Amino acid sequence: MNRLPGESQYAIQKNVTDSNEVVRLQAVRALSLLPLHRSYPLFWQALKDDSWWVRLAAAETLWLKGEEGYKMLY
Repeated sequence: MNRLPGESQYAIQKNVTDSNEVVRLQAVRALSLLPLHRSYPLFWQALKDDSWWVRLAAAETLWLKGEEGYKMLY
């Protein structure tokens, strides 16, 4: 996997808490580009989001992470 520049990683992390639901949804999907150990707390935050769309995106993205992601869901 290609390494993301620091600015991109920061933007993804920052946007997980944006006030706009669509921005949060896309940021959660973009978490798939980060190593799970760096995005773990952000996934937990997204799984508790007020928007069910964001929660669904977090669960789907974790599912795509494979075994490590499965463990977070169960």
